[in-house]
Amino acid sequence: MKVAVVIPKYGLVGGAENFVFEVTERLAGFREFEIHVLAEKWRQEEAAITFHKLNLMKFPRFMEPISFAQSAEKIIKSQNFDIIHTHDRMFGADIFTFHGIPHRLWRTEVRQKYMMPLDRAMSWVEGKCFEHPGLLRVLPVSTLTQDYLLREYSLDKEKIRVMHPGVHAERFDLSNREKVRSETRSRFGFLEDDIVVFFASMNFELKRLDLVIEGISMANAKSAGSSRLKLLVAGRGNEKKYSAIAGSMGVESDIKFAGVVSDMEKYFAASDIFAVPSDFDTFGMVVLEAMASGLPVIISPTMGARDIVTEGVTGFVLPANLSSRNIAAALEKLQSSDTRAKMAAECIKTAGGMSWDGLASGIAGEYERAYKIKHG
Repeated sequence: MKVAVVIPKYGLVGGAENFVFEVTERLAGFREFEIHVLAEKWRQEEAAITFHKLNLMKFPRFMEPISFAQSAEKIIKSQNFDIIHTHDRMFGADIFTFHGIPHRLWRTEVRQKYMMPLDRAMSWVEGKCFEHPGLLRVLPVSTLTQDYLLREYSLDKEKIRVMHPGVHAERFDLSNREKVRSETRSRFGFLEDDIVVFFASMNFELKRLDLVIEGISMANAKSAGSSRLKLLVAGRGNEKKYSAIAGSMGVESDIKFAGVVSDMEKYFAASDIFAVPSDFDTFGMVVLEAMASGLPVIISPTMGARDIVTEGVTGFVLPANLSSRNIAAALEKLQSSDTRAKMAAECIKTAGGMSWDGLASGIAGEYERAYKIKHG
């Protein structure tokens, strides 16, 4: 079965890019598939994959999504592919794994901005794909994504199957966990009985670091005499701004910034709770990674990862009218070490059932299904 996988950038930085890389590298190892990747840029590993270069027109900007779709279509017409699996907007495909939400809704509702020519071009190409009569399957990465899709397009629900990302659970199962935990906590000056809340993001504002700081301040003020909540922040953002917020809340000495890190497993190991109440995220891979590390999670309802969080069992999905009081209440429930230990076991169990191998097998089944529909 000759399969075309379409993605602008393969194996490079980004959630969707990593998703495609992890799955496609595994599918290339299945004997029944001949995998071809159509991309503008890629990272080539050892998997038996044939790459095809997509040529994009960068100027004027609105031509970029159109030229992406045109270039992909040109290559597809020159090849005899059995299955076309796209992870981005193009004119037509058999299977469309959707990592975002309809662009019009993203632009006007989430970002609350006007539609510019580039946005209109992206929406136009997107609509072509979702309205194409040959589209056999839509694979949104979360029910959040699915809900937005059904608002924008008249899709047959029978053609939709939510398929969440996977995780390398073994990466976070450290054999020397206690040593790593002790060394990392010591580096930031955390005491053994401190309860460390971990926050990680490349956008502090969007992921609402301010609410986490305020929630910690409120929880600490209410629980005088018990173990103190501390905050460890990884990623990139305006540290001075959030240090000032912490100072105004009386918890400046309780927050430590680690900057951009690559060895996330060490920071998860050093922590006790994970909190990222993002304004919006179609999934949130870092939530799944935190759970694989045994951290109860506190997230917002506007995150696709809400699908994998069982309330009070693996974490807390905050109310829609998000506030620092909600976060403080969740943190108070997690101040018991016994509660955290029980939830940690459930988190690891949940993440353990979400492997990249399992996802690849699921997508392989989708290829088989699509092939039978197309070729009988």
